[in-house]
Amino acid sequence: MGDSTKTTEKELKKTSRRPWAFPLGVLIFALAVFGALTLLNMGLGSIRSLTDKTALKAEYEEFLAPVVRNDPQYYEDLSKANNEELLDSAIWLFLKDGGISKKEYEISESDPIGFIVPTKDLEWAFVRLFGGEFKPSYETVYGPGYTFTYDVARSSYIIAITSADPLYLPKVYEIEKHGSSTLLIVGYINSHKDKLEIDKEGNFVSPEPDKYVKVTLRKTDAEPGYYVSAIEGMEAVETAEAFEFEDETTEAPIPTLPEVSDPSESDIPESETESEQESASDTTQ
Repeated sequence: MGDSTKTTEKELKKTSRRPWAFPLGVLIFALAVFGALTLLNMGLGSIRSLTDKTALKAEYEEFLAPVVRNDPQYYEDLSKANNEELLDSAIWLFLKDGGISKKEYEISESDPIGFIVPTKDLEWAFVRLFGGEFKPSYETVYGPGYTFTYDVARSSYIIAITSADPLYLPKVYEIEKHGSSTLLIVGYINSHKDKLEIDKEGNFVSPEPDKYVKVTLRKTDAEPGYYVSAIEGMEAVETAEAFEFEDETTEAPIPTLPEVSDPSESDIPESETESEQESASDTTQ
C-alpha cells in the first residue's frame, strides 16, 4: 500500500513538472498537418497554374493561326500594317470558321470563278483579329498560290475554294501581362516541319521555329477579349537571352608551334668538336 502511494505521488510530480507537454504535442501535430496541407495546396496550385497556362497558350495559337500563316510584315501599330495582309488574315479566319457553308452565296459565272462574299460578311472576322478602331481599305488580295479578287461594283470578294497550306504555324512560348496589354513571344513553325522528329537517341523532338516575333494583344470588350495591335521582330541577341539557348559553338584549339632551336647552338657533342679542331691543327702543321 505504501509503495503504491509513493508511485502515484511520483507520477503526479512528473506530470506536474511538465504541464505544457501535452498542449505542445498537440500544437506540433497541428503545425505538421497544416504544413503538409499547405505544401499540398502549393503543389496543386502549381499544377493548376501550369495547366491553365498551357490552355491559354493553345487558345492564343488558335487565334493567331490566320494572322501569321503567310508571314506578314512587322508593324508596331495597325496604322503601319500592310492593309492587304490584314485582309488576307480576315478572309482566312472567315474560311476557317466555315463562313462559306453558313450561307448560300452566289457563284461568279465569269472569271474569276468563286463565291461572291459581300465585305459586310467579313467585317466580324477583321474586328475579331484587329479590333474595331482600324478600318481596312478593301482591295484584291494576292497570296502565295491564290487570289481573293475584290469586286468594287458588288463590294464583294470572289473567293475560290482553295487548299493553300499556311507557310507558318504559331507556337506561343512566353506570356507577359502589362496592364491592358499582353505580350506574346511567338515562334514561327514551318508548316512542313510541324511534326515531331526523332533524334539519334530515339527521343521525340519538337521542331524548332524558323524565327521569333513579339505579338502585342490589346484588351477589348468584344470577343474574344483581345486583338492583335502589333507584330515586331526579335533580334538574335534578344532571342538568345529570352530563351537561354545553349551556345553550341566551341573554340578551336590554338595550334602549338614547334620549338625552333637556336642556330648558334650546335647539337654536336663537345668531344667530337674538340677532335675535329685537333685534326685541323695537324693538317695545318
